[in-house]
Amino acid sequence: MQEIVANLTIDKTTTSKAIRKKTSARDDRPSSKTVGVLGILFLAFTIALMTTSDVIVLTRYVFKILQRALQKALTPSISPNAVTELNPDHTAFDPIYAEDLLNPQSA
Repeated sequence: MQEIVANLTIDKTTTSKAIRKKTSARDDRPSSKTVGVLGILFLAFTIALMTTSDVIVLTRYVFKILQRALQKALTPSISPNAVTELNPDHTAFDPIYAEDLLNPQSA
């Protein structure tokens, strides 16, 4: 009995019904092509809109970091002893004005 059942049993994945279930049918109608193109354009536009806003934020962040790094590199560093070197009595930092730099004899 089992031999008869084994001979009559077929693999379900090889039947024409199973193969047709997994295979797409070709559709050459202009309306189906238009709907497909519009679907692709909608998805592409949505993804581009989301990524564009992120790219703008990321670009601003990177430029801000680069600007700070460049400003730090171009700004001369002041040693911790700069105040004591300029004003030995440790009371206050003497302000330097542009007029004093331009006319050293009046200072």
